[in-house]
Amino acid sequence: MTRFIIICSLVFITILLSVPVTVSQALPDGSSQSDNFPRDKWVYLINDLSTAGKLDSAISIANTAGNHGLNGIVLAGQLDAISRWPEERLNNLKKFKAKCDELKIEIIPQIFSAGYGGSVLGYNPNLAEGIPFTDIPFVVDGKVAKPDFGRTNLIHNSGFEEIGVDSKPLYYQLIENLNEAIFVDKNLSHTGNSSVRMENFGSNEHGHCRIYQEFDLKNRTEYEVSVWVKTENLNPADSLRIIAFKPDMTGQLVSSYFDIPPKSTQNWTKYTFQFLSGDEKSTKLYFGTWGAKSGKVWIDDLKVVPTSTAKDVIIRPGAQLSVKSQNGSATYEEGRDYEMVSGISSLQSQGQPLEIKLTSESRIKDGNTVLVSGFSAAKIRKSNGGYQVGVCMSEPELYEYWESQIKFLYPVLKMKKAFLSMDEIRSGGTCDACKNRNMTMGEILGDCVTRQMMILRKFDKDMEIYIWADMFDPNANARDNYYLTGSTYVGSWNHVPKDLIMACWIFKIRKKSLEFFSKEGFRFIGAPYYDRKSLDDTVEWYEDLKNNKNSIGIMYTTWKDDYSFLVQFGDYVNRE
Repeated sequence: MTRFIIICSLVFITILLSVPVTVSQALPDGSSQSDNFPRDKWVYLINDLSTAGKLDSAISIANTAGNHGLNGIVLAGQLDAISRWPEERLNNLKKFKAKCDELKIEIIPQIFSAGYGGSVLGYNPNLAEGIPFTDIPFVVDGKVAKPDFGRTNLIHNSGFEEIGVDSKPLYYQLIENLNEAIFVDKNLSHTGNSSVRMENFGSNEHGHCRIYQEFDLKNRTEYEVSVWVKTENLNPADSLRIIAFKPDMTGQLVSSYFDIPPKSTQNWTKYTFQFLSGDEKSTKLYFGTWGAKSGKVWIDDLKVVPTSTAKDVIIRPGAQLSVKSQNGSATYEEGRDYEMVSGISSLQSQGQPLEIKLTSESRIKDGNTVLVSGFSAAKIRKSNGGYQVGVCMSEPELYEYWESQIKFLYPVLKMKKAFLSMDEIRSGGTCDACKNRNMTMGEILGDCVTRQMMILRKFDKDMEIYIWADMFDPNANARDNYYLTGSTYVGSWNHVPKDLIMACWIFKIRKKSLEFFSKEGFRFIGAPYYDRKSLDDTVEWYEDLKNNKNSIGIMYTTWKDDYSFLVQFGDYVNRE
């Protein structure tokens, strides 16, 4: 009997050894370590391959990566606009693919961005997400109707000339540390006799030194904010801001956050930006410093005026234009009363103002006022002065376009993996195409990504698909009140397939992110470096990833074309 048991045990052990398994080692904290890490050892490359020089640069990066043990390149270069590429650029992609094949490096194309809609908007800018405007008055001059707005300043006591008890400027609901950090300066002003001076920032533990005024807004209207600023040794210089908050302080209004980029010391300079009221009836507009340490700031001549919201007006099935009589009793018809409005042909930094041209048989007469409603492209101002414009994830044409591009891309790359560029989606849920679905932004995003995955798997049913993780991470951007969005991203992670692979990239929340996605059953990679001056962050990323059973890879990630640490990175991740 003993002999029989020994023989059976040996057979059982032999069978076990013959079965391929992934071994996970238990760690002291109860998590486990997978032998599958790092399977993906990648580098992120932004290169559109549009010239011979760019091709040479890409090949140089590939050679370095291959010579130091990396096995994948995530290639970001408008690959989802490939149908519009000239032949030379397409040939460069084929040459790069051949070189990567030689080096045994996989190309993982980055495609399908909803937050940064460049490729899509180059095809049709009317696919931008739309912010509604309602009943904007247009006045007819001859045969053209143009927007008409009053220019009354909504800020009371904009020049700080009206002073009350304790030298407090009237009409301002908040003045932090009056006469300690904020002073009415009667010796220095841009115009008039007074300005507000801010200094002694240490009197507030956070370096905050702010004033605000609350005022009423017109629904779905654009406003222009301007202020004159003078600085003297301000440190840090970028601590000066203007923020238009919702009246209950639960969030900010559309495009309302503006970092004023003054010099540390400069003479009077005017700064201007715009914001949209959305559905809010009032705002608390803050001027001042957040986190200032030293120096002085003078502020004068604050101004807020309504301006024409009817810029960059988009026209598509889910974003239509309406023209009514001033009393609302008549709705005018396109083609009969006014010429067809086709939407925008391109997105411009200053915006294309809408003009409505009347037909010869129009019921609208010279001098009439009409009320126009529609949708403007949702543009988010960035600190460099440019704009971020996203696309509508509910418009069917978007998915038709994306699939058409994969029909061109797949035969060239025959990729086994793809990377979805679905990060920082700061607009959505505000046009009729989105609103009519009665879904949260988390549900809309989840549906969008699921459809993207279905498109890709038409070409390879086993394709592995990766995505930037922030829009599915409650520690990051999967939250309420995210920029211009019409609802919440909370729960977005519940609406995508579990085989979607998350690319976590935010260093300060990495532990929480990895724990969250592991608990939710997602695999993930880490995306460290981020143009640091060393690989210290990468080492911490690596250790945290290594100690999680759902980790499968790590990617050298640069946004500044800085590959100075790529050799060390490759050697480090291959050292074990």
